[in-house]
Amino acid sequence: MAKIIAVAVISCVSLGMAAWALSSRASDAPVHRPVAVFLGDSYTVGVGSDGPDWPTTVSAQLGWDAVNLAAGGTGYATEAGMKGCGKEHCGTYLEQSKSIVGVPDIIVIAGGRNDRSSVIAEGARKLFTALRAEYPDTRIIALSPWTDDDPMNEVVEAKITAVQKAAESAGITYVDTGQPFVGHSDLISADGVHPNSAGYAKLSALLTPMLAKATGRPVPVTTPETATVLTIREEQVRTALRATSWPELTPAADQLGDGALVPEWVKDHCLDVSDANVDACAYGDADADETIALLGDEQAIGYMPTLRTAFPDRRIQSLTLQRCPAAAVQVQTRTASGLSRYAECDAHRRWVSEWLTEHKPQTVVVVDTWNTPMRMTADDTVSALREYKTALTGLLSQLTALDAEVIVLAAPPPGYALTECRTATSTPSDCVRTAPREYSDWTRILTDAASPFKTADFVRSDRWLCAARSCPAFVDGVITFADGTHLTDAAARALAPLLVQATAQQ
Repeated sequence: MAKIIAVAVISCVSLGMAAWALSSRASDAPVHRPVAVFLGDSYTVGVGSDGPDWPTTVSAQLGWDAVNLAAGGTGYATEAGMKGCGKEHCGTYLEQSKSIVGVPDIIVIAGGRNDRSSVIAEGARKLFTALRAEYPDTRIIALSPWTDDDPMNEVVEAKITAVQKAAESAGITYVDTGQPFVGHSDLISADGVHPNSAGYAKLSALLTPMLAKATGRPVPVTTPETATVLTIREEQVRTALRATSWPELTPAADQLGDGALVPEWVKDHCLDVSDANVDACAYGDADADETIALLGDEQAIGYMPTLRTAFPDRRIQSLTLQRCPAAAVQVQTRTASGLSRYAECDAHRRWVSEWLTEHKPQTVVVVDTWNTPMRMTADDTVSALREYKTALTGLLSQLTALDAEVIVLAAPPPGYALTECRTATSTPSDCVRTAPREYSDWTRILTDAASPFKTADFVRSDRWLCAARSCPAFVDGVITFADGTHLTDAAARALAPLLVQATAQQ
């Protein structure tokens, strides 16, 4: 993102002056976070617990970016359907691997409990051979298959042996994790099969040092010399998650609601932009050399203070419309007579396309709400995600054809309204929300859509607000959401240095 990298931001928001000083260093020497892809079954998905799955937790501890492609009911040679994975079809681990985008640094395979002992060896051999041929420079790791709290038996032992031999034959690193759940019914959920939250916590603690050793990547230790804007922020998130009492908050809790939303929305009325107010909804110097156009819905306008703080020498134009995704998908809106097609959204997209063609901004930022698929007219969520990816890919093709740099910026994961979860007897932990799995599915679609384009980059925001899918209601004393969904003005401005660093590293 060369046009964005050139920005030098000298300001002070909630991360403090030290973090801003670090941002320029990060742009000169960006820190590479290894990308780790996980293939597996329901244990790798995290079924049985409302908390984070173990790939997310382990990756957070090791400083990796996790891509979890696992699906319930699957195996080395076993496919699943609606009963196993909640979809019409979920493929074997080999089929899961076909969804890998780019070349990951690490691939971890964990599973085998759903396979018959008579077929697992051949399934593992095919998978490991294919992965080694496709990714010769990637560290590929196979974990020993797990069982639940039942005693070990010959079938499980046979599966373990089969996976180990297949891994060694293909030159894949094999890690014997033991059986963390055998004899521990207290670690198994009410369904009698899957680990509970305590079980997954034990599994994460077990696997973190094992995977660090297997990859030759030790658990990272942040020092003042290696800290970046992001690592400082991540520690602030973890501190908020550990808080046992409420700190002084900004804005004050009694100021939450519409008044705490970003002023570009509630004061300037620049959420719904058209010919009538487009000029009034442009911020920054009218004679600026470069323009950033902001496309999307309410979540997009929520980032306007972020953009204005991060890039003060740019002209930033809002082209948003409430409840209207930037990607050309059909969504429904609620009217007095029920749900109906949002025709105004179609007309708005045509107008935005004409504006972009005429003005040709140097950079376009695209932000759509994470639960957009739930508002689409598709038959099911899987179809909606597939349809959205196609539409976003089409939009990115249009934008890059205009020679624009594109940032696909993930909307924040949802939180709780502090006005509802905070009481006279509550603690901050009562207002911690686990990011839904649908949010992970959403960000994966964004990543996949942006990856083929040289001048389009995906920027994730969950690491700015959450740790291992656990999202506190505040970070560094700043309340995240005015209403559980939309950023407060203070929170949006606090994200500016993070966006600067993220775009500098693209």
